[in-house]
Amino acid sequence: MALVCAAIGVRAVYEVRKDKPPKTLYSIHSWLGIILFLGFALQWLFGFILFLFPKTPMYSRKIYLPFHTGFGLFLHCLAVLVALCGITENNMFSGRYKELQSEEVLGNLLGLFIVGFHALVFFIVSYSAYRRVEFEEPGNDAGRSLVMTQNSFEKS
Repeated sequence: MALVCAAIGVRAVYEVRKDKPPKTLYSIHSWLGIILFLGFALQWLFGFILFLFPKTPMYSRKIYLPFHTGFGLFLHCLAVLVALCGITENNMFSGRYKELQSEEVLGNLLGLFIVGFHALVFFIVSYSAYRRVEFEEPGNDAGRSLVMTQNSFEKS
């Protein structure tokens, strides 16, 4: 669902900007946004094939999991960067940024909340006490094949 929404968003931006200045793909915000969208699509595709496709062998999942989690964290950092670039770009193009009116203050506050959210996500992802704990069911591997963590592979 998120990939579909992202594709609709990219298409909407292109449609709105194609006939009036500034054109699309001129700023670091747009370049990084396209890279983020492509990275997200690849992450989704490989995650679907390797973790949700039932015929994928467990050793393939074990090899790919660190790349998947690392790339996911990278994409989250990139999403924060793209959002902050977009907020800054919007504030600067308003022509009133020196006066710091309500729209610009709201943009700055949104940027602070995004950075705070990123810090919280980074803490939860990196703090080992919040990692998923596996429960063992003898002879049943079905539940373990859908969601796996680094800890689940260290046991085997």
